[in-house]
Amino acid sequence: MTPSESASNSSDDKYVSPYADFFDNIKKGKTTSGLTDDNDVFKNGIVLDCGVRECDIRFKTTSYGKLIVAPYVNTEEHKVTLRLKIDLIPFTNNTERSTFRQLVEGKIDTQRDEVNLVSTQFASRIENKRHVVHMLDRLVFSARDLAKDIEEERKKALDP
Repeated sequence: MTPSESASNSSDDKYVSPYADFFDNIKKGKTTSGLTDDNDVFKNGIVLDCGVRECDIRFKTTSYGKLIVAPYVNTEEHKVTLRLKIDLIPFTNNTERSTFRQLVEGKIDTQRDEVNLVSTQFASRIENKRHVVHMLDRLVFSARDLAKDIEEERKKALDP
């Protein structure tokens, strides 16, 4: 053993990192908030009223540089587009799925099999995002209600 190696070993034994507890928690799988992987807050994510997970939704906005001339904001600046794969919407049967497809017929990208909903109603992206999410909720609930009515009509037709 060389003198430099023995000196480094003796200095390592005396030194205690101020972050030792932090790194021990990382090795144990704990976070600084005290949560572990088992009780992670974002494990399941936020679920909308219609049953769609918020992490499955993709939003698209457009941003332009600041304009020199009034009104300083471009016309498409506040537009928000919601994109969601139709397979990720939790329908209970095929009648609900086909009813939803009929409701949003012109808003479906058939190549990607996703629904594209657009909101430009408000002068704020935040409000347009809320509006387009609420539109999705209403469309899914309407599809479920209509599918329930269709099923009841079919049962009445089969049972004279």
